[in-house]
Amino acid sequence: MHRYLTRACVAAAAGVALSTMGVTGASASGAASRAQQAMQMPLGGRVHAAASPGTRLWVKRYNGSGFGARALSVAASPTGNTVFVTGESTNQAQTALDYATVAYNATTGTQVWAKNYISPGTGSDQANAVAVSPDGKTVFVTGESTGTTSGYDYATVAYNATTGTQLWAKRYNGPGNSTDDATSLGVSPTGSTVYVTGYSVGSTHSYAYATIAYNAATGTQQWVQRYPNGQAYSLAVSPTTGTVFVTGTGATTIAYSG
Repeated sequence: MHRYLTRACVAAAAGVALSTMGVTGASASGAASRAQQAMQMPLGGRVHAAASPGTRLWVKRYNGSGFGARALSVAASPTGNTVFVTGESTNQAQTALDYATVAYNATTGTQVWAKNYISPGTGSDQANAVAVSPDGKTVFVTGESTGTTSGYDYATVAYNATTGTQLWAKRYNGPGNSTDDATSLGVSPTGSTVYVTGYSVGSTHSYAYATIAYNAATGTQQWVQRYPNGQAYSLAVSPTTGTVFVTGTGATTIAYSG
């Protein structure tokens, strides 16, 4: 910013010098001197140099209960003011892992809030993906979470982006009643729907893409689509049409109407 202010000061001083040229040499000399001073002294007497590309701005660590954590996904708010990180964190008893989601001030790295999601089962949970609603008000995370009798299930959780308050949590157990692992998610352009994909064991005991649409406000399941013999690893939503795209093993890509 100071560069622009300095340039303005220089231009103004130079204008004075030009307007007084031919009237008095002393006045022109004074204007030139003021222009030189403007170049040497930025506004407020301090230099505010912009960070060069690649400059490290801050580093923050999160260790949850103090027994270890791992981050697996990150997303920024639409305004760029907050960054959200999700992954897993060892519980206090050091017996399992829980979802761990942390919000940071994007400018300073100050932690705004940190929240855990604990499964109903006794095993571990791992959050694999995080996304933010278009209005920046809600944060969604998804991953794999131990059920009571169903092995790993999809577990998708919505948080208030400002406070970290949990808004809802929804689970999905596939027809095989076995491993279900959500790997990616996205939000519709209107913010009304959140889409989750991953892989899920079917009734024939083989993996299938499993893609689910939830009402973003309530968590109510709207539809489920399964594509056999594959594992989905990534999801994207068209910002114009709302079409949902998923892709995974075998380089198989599928489009669903949003």
